[in-house]
Amino acid sequence: MPRFLRAVRQALPEIAKAIDVVHNCLAKGGRLIYVGSGTSGRLGALDASECPPTFGVDPSMIQYVIAGGERALANAAEASEDSSQLARATWLRESPAKRM
Repeated sequence: MPRFLRAVRQALPEIAKAIDVVHNCLAKGGRLIYVGSGTSGRLGALDASECPPTFGVDPSMIQYVIAGGERALANAAEASEDSSQLARATWLRESPAKRM
């Protein structure tokens, strides 16, 4: 078995726990907020964008914050990926803690 498959298989119990936590929070009116930079931030944005049409959820239920803001979705924003000050500014500007 390839090494990556062994790693995924080994992580499955923790992945299942994370899914249960997110499900329980969403069922109680909570939200899932992806926070990332670079490729991981773009993948979080993609998933958050696809959840409403795919699963019929309210867009405010699944949100994302990406280092560098919306501009970083299409353009690399390398400086913002390594700056805690820019990360804080993006978080405050996007205000994901507030319901939309």
